Amino acid sequence: MHVMLDVSHVPGRIRLVQSAIPGVKHWGVDGWHRDANGQPTIWHAQKGDVLRCTSYAEFSAGQASGIMWTPQTY
Repeated sequence: MHVMLDVSHVPGRIRLVQSAIPGVKHWGVDGWHRDANGQPTIWHAQKGDVLRCTSYAEFSAGQASGIMWTPQTY
């Protein structure tokens, strides 16, 4: 599993990770809180599913994520 320790955590940051489906990307938004491992919680939804807040590990499924956008202010 890829563990991301981000000391510059910014709520609202948009992350992108490769989905389990080839050629499909999955995006999520950093939440205000951190999970038990110190990683940001991520708000995300899969097609046909509800919006939910999960740990970074569940969102990324062990893959590294890319940062697509970071807000300039809170």
